[in-house]
Formats: sequence, C-alpha cells, structure tokens
Amino acid sequence: MAGTFGGIEFGQQTFGGTSTSTSTGTVTFSCSEGGIVDTVQTMLNESGPGIFWPVQDVFDAINDAQMEKESIAYYPIVTASITFTQGADLVPLLTNTMMWPHYLEFNGRQYWIIKQADLERYDRNWRSATQDQPRFFVLWDESHLRPYPLADQTYVFNIWGPGWGTEITSATTDFTATNALLKLSIAMKAASRLFQYTRPDLAEAFMKESEEYEQKFRIQWRRQQGDNIKRLRPGTAYTAAQGGSIRIGKRIDGNPSNPYR
Repeated sequence: MAGTFGGIEFGQQTFGGTSTSTSTGTVTFSCSEGGIVDTVQTMLNESGPGIFWPVQDVFDAINDAQMEKESIAYYPIVTASITFTQGADLVPLLTNTMMWPHYLEFNGRQYWIIKQADLERYDRNWRSATQDQPRFFVLWDESHLRPYPLADQTYVFNIWGPGWGTEITSATTDFTATNALLKLSIAMKAASRLFQYTRPDLAEAFMKESEEYEQKFRIQWRRQQGDNIKRLRPGTAYTAAQGGSIRIGKRIDGNPSNPYR
C-alpha cells in the first residue's frame, strides 16, 4: 500500500526471500524469520525493555494478535484423537491442543460441528435416540462436545482445528511461521493495538496494513488450495477467481459476453 494517511507516508512493500520490508516516514522495518518482538518494537520506535511501551506490553499485544489472526486463518491446523465411550453425553475437548474444533474424521468420512439448535431441529427427541455410532457433534461449550446419537461402544475419532500459537515471552521472542505474509500481518496488528490510545491515526494505518497482508495471505492460500471447485471446474479458462478474487471471478463468469469464460 503506497500513499499517505494522516500525514504519515507509507512506502510500497516488496517481497524477497523470507523477508518483507516497508517504511513509515523515516523509520524502516522488516519482518523476516527473525524476532517478531524486534519487528514490532521498530514499528513503535522502541528497543530493549522499552520506554513508552514496556516490552511486556509488546509481548501481550503480539499474543493477542497472534491468537486472533491464526484462529481466523485456520492456521496452523493440528489434529489429535478423541474418544467417545458408550453412553457418554458430554466429552471433554482437547483444549490444550487446539483453540476450537473444526471437524472430526472417522473411517475417511468428515463430520462437521453443529449447534444445539441444529440438533433440536433435526430431532426433537434426541435425548431418547437409540445408541449408535455418533454422526453429529454439538459444540456444547468451550470445552465439551455432545455426540448424537450417543455411542453404543467406544469410538476413536480424529479431530481437527486451529492450533495454539507460540506464546511470546521474555524467553521466547519469536515464533516460526511458514508464511511471511501472515507473520507481518500479526506484527502490524500488534502495533495497531499499542498505538490505539495515544496515536489513533497510526493505529488505523497499521490496522489497514495488517488487513492488506491478511488478504494477501488468503489469496496466496486459495491459490495453493487443491480442492477449489471454481478452479477445477472443467472447461473454464483462467478467470479472476483463479487469481484469488472469488467475488470478482463470479461476477465476470456471470457475464455471458465475457471473452475469458
């Protein structure tokens, strides 16, 4: 993103190797595979223990931004085994492994998480259902799943969901990210949180930059997606959807006179 915002000049970001750099006024910062704490402190024009923003506040802001961004982006994804014993109504979730469950898998079939209201609409008498292999899973609260129907024997499912990120502390000042775009988005989000109460203009500017890098990450992720139906549809030439913009791609493909169909 190039231009000015609130009197602050922003340079054009360039991508090379594993690092990404940009400039704000006369301050230049980069987000490489080095420490994210140093990256955020450079955005704040701070270093070491910090003066206006103590380094502990920087840790907290990075952890908050990391949790928010990674849970939305479903990244990283982790898996573990969860056991449903006969007649068990509420089964503890693996909250130490993942933030929340995305889906379960058993014998090659995926089972998605539903709400209690969905189960009520499907079967008003769900309490008296005959025990069998669970086919639906209600997210009862932040730490329990309710299977339907209740298991008639012991079943072991694989459960998938966004994993917990690396907590930033004085001993751990960085985390490993396989995608530099998402990492830079997290760094800018953290800086935006810290600027919020003293420099709202900079907070908004860094938030815009963070959202831009998150969108770039999503576009890149869609290009790598192997089961993108839009891209795999037979007889379809290269569309804007293949470039990552699904909304524009649908709009173009809906035009009967579109020469790129």
